[in-house]
Amino acid sequence: MGFEGKNIKTRRISSSLIPGGIDRTKEKRISRVRLMIIAVSVVLSISIFCVCSTYNFNGVSAGSNFKPSVCGSLGKKTMQNRRVLLVVVDRIGLDDIASAESQLPNISKVIKDGSFGLMNARCRNGVYGLESYTAIGASGWSLGVGNVGSAFNSSERFRFTGNGLLTAREIYESITGKQGSGKVLNLSIEEMKRESESSRASSRPGLLGETLKQAGIKVAVFGNSDSLSIPGANLPTEGLSVPYATTAPNLSTEDMPLNIVSRRQVSCIGMDENGIVPFGDVSSKSYSGTNGLIIHSDFGWLSKSVEGALANCNFVIVDMGETSRVDERSDMVTDMQASKERVKALKRCDAALGEMLKSLNPASDLLIVCAPTPTRRMISDGEILTPLLFYGPGFSNEKSICSRTTRKEGLVSNLDIAPTVLDFFGVDIPVEMNGQPITETGKDLSYSKNIEKLDSLLEKSVYFSGNRSIFINISAISASVLAVLFFLAFLIRRDMLLRHTCFWSVLMIAVLSAPFVYLILPVVPVHNLFFSIPFSIALQVLIALLVYCSLDFYKNKVAMDEEGLKSGKEASNRLYFIAPRAIFIVSVLTIAGIFIDAALSSARMSFSPFGNSLTWGFRYYGIGNIYMGVSIGAAILLACTSPIVFRRILDKNWKVFLFTLCLFTITVLFLGISRLGANTGGFATAAIAFSIFPISFGRNLNNRKKVAICIALFLFFLVIPVALDFLVPAPVSHFGSAVAKVEGGKFGEVVNLALYKLSMSFTLLRFSIWRIPFYIALVLSAIWAFKPRVFSEIREKYPYLGSFGAEMIVGMIFVILLNDSGIEASGNMGILLMISVLLLYFASNSHDHVPN
Repeated sequence: MGFEGKNIKTRRISSSLIPGGIDRTKEKRISRVRLMIIAVSVVLSISIFCVCSTYNFNGVSAGSNFKPSVCGSLGKKTMQNRRVLLVVVDRIGLDDIASAESQLPNISKVIKDGSFGLMNARCRNGVYGLESYTAIGASGWSLGVGNVGSAFNSSERFRFTGNGLLTAREIYESITGKQGSGKVLNLSIEEMKRESESSRASSRPGLLGETLKQAGIKVAVFGNSDSLSIPGANLPTEGLSVPYATTAPNLSTEDMPLNIVSRRQVSCIGMDENGIVPFGDVSSKSYSGTNGLIIHSDFGWLSKSVEGALANCNFVIVDMGETSRVDERSDMVTDMQASKERVKALKRCDAALGEMLKSLNPASDLLIVCAPTPTRRMISDGEILTPLLFYGPGFSNEKSICSRTTRKEGLVSNLDIAPTVLDFFGVDIPVEMNGQPITETGKDLSYSKNIEKLDSLLEKSVYFSGNRSIFINISAISASVLAVLFFLAFLIRRDMLLRHTCFWSVLMIAVLSAPFVYLILPVVPVHNLFFSIPFSIALQVLIALLVYCSLDFYKNKVAMDEEGLKSGKEASNRLYFIAPRAIFIVSVLTIAGIFIDAALSSARMSFSPFGNSLTWGFRYYGIGNIYMGVSIGAAILLACTSPIVFRRILDKNWKVFLFTLCLFTITVLFLGISRLGANTGGFATAAIAFSIFPISFGRNLNNRKKVAICIALFLFFLVIPVALDFLVPAPVSHFGSAVAKVEGGKFGEVVNLALYKLSMSFTLLRFSIWRIPFYIALVLSAIWAFKPRVFSEIREKYPYLGSFGAEMIVGMIFVILLNDSGIEASGNMGILLMISVLLLYFASNSHDHVPN
């Protein structure tokens, strides 16, 4: 911001210079000033209230009835008398659960007597795959490989050349060099460990099983999802291809063996860091009989095995297998046939679940029913949120589930299951785990109401996640094209633009309002591109027209002596008056909308095309990178235009400095506090960009003092959010998680994650659509700084806008260095910079005597 010169004093201008010759009384001027003061005070008060109110709840976020973890009052003493049964009914969706009330009595009982919701099944690589099982067992991005399902009983044998036989234990020991002492061995453990040494990984495979082993808790796993495939024809697997073992008997020359594809990925949930599960059976005993290519699970054997295991083990995992096999071949049969097979499979799984429930004590034992991977149809529709059910202590009476990972009622992450199990047993959760314990919300909902609520969440998530790129492309490309064409036209045919000041001004104001419009777009109940795109464009234009016309009307009513204009020519310049105020209004709407929504658990940003994608699962709450860039840019514009709008109030440099400091502090707090924005890179970027505003503040300070003030401001902006996060009990932020890992001796993991994010950021510089406005903004800024000296002219006409371009550019550069997808924020800051500069320059060169 440029705050050159002495304190600004207002002077009276004759009413003859005011269009229409309107002369206002002193009382009216005072009343209007008071109204504007009240408006700003309300916005700031709401923002401050939202900051304070988030610390009044012992939960995930303000306004949510999240309970503490189920073992919060029991300390960290391991409860050996507790048991957990984790049942995997894979490849099912919310539609299957919706029909449970009438067709699946046991699942319906679990829902009505327990808690349920949706689980994001996303993996680090790709949309979904077997890595979801490794992610559940590691509570983090532990990278799996294509054959993570290669787990076998240690005594299972493989036939090779001739009649030679090798046991799984022998193969395991030859691969790992370690003794295969467990009952179930995963032969791909070394590959998984090697993959997870990458900077993309945030945890290690088998962390849950290893932690339970160290705590003396026994783990068992039963069942599999083995399937049959025709020799020479691969079943469509969507990345699920794994090696297979054949146990075919002696065949005649006319007999063709069917390949048995081993899918024992369930072992990844309970195995330790060596790929060993001490108890259980994942062999072919879990299935018997076939129907075409479908292997049927032996639920009688599974139920008896689970009953026996629960008598000796604390944590039992069972893979029903039936629904997985049906979905595996769904693309090979008709839709009608697939539907029939699916219904039968679900009913058989439900009956088996009823038998297993008999072995549990609801007062002390916990049942978890999960689907680590979605169905093929769900994947094609962009839907990867699967059902997750809980029944037992801490989960009751048709309540929704939640966690501090997502801070969304009814939605958790697959990374949250492992911490939930450990918390249930009273075991310390390792710092490497990225998830948080799952709890119930405390709100009693009927079966149908809960399904309706989850269905709405799912529909909006799928729609906005699937079409996010379309809205982003429209915004980025339209703003870039408008900026370039307008700049060239202004150089070549300025007169053509000046004939239509209203049209071009409304167009630029509409572009500036896009982030605000996209923020309220999820409120609209119609989810259809043919409606949403025209609606959003129309709403942008409508907002721009309202802003322009309101300011034009206000200009004709306000006394021009408040503006300190230098000549009658400038006093009659409509756009000269409107431009900075239009930027101010749009900035207030945008930044207030973002901050209020952040205080309300990002209820709108979670679905906004500019917000967080619940489907992608990298950020479920807070202020994402796009809105982070918008927040920083809007705060800078708001700080620079406020002294123009409130010229009588902010009439001294110290007042402007204090106002700017308060505004920037609030912005940094909202970006950095874990209960609100939770954007570590964002508040660090804001601290850097905001700290340089005193450089051009007044002529009374020498350069040394200015630099000292800048450094002091940077430290102030940087320390405040961090201090609040450590002093006030709150969910663990990304920064707090990194600190915890360093304290736990995992500094290498923090460095790897930082390097991965940096490499991702530079990769996006070449491929992201946001690179277009970013590069255009840098090029135009370089041109404006020299010829035709746009920045200098704006500074002369609008003194308080002197250095906002420098703050924007500094923010655009540092946000890329400090965020894994910083180009998104940088591109939006570039749009705000380009459009604002063009609008102000256009205003300073426009005259009403040119025909409109």
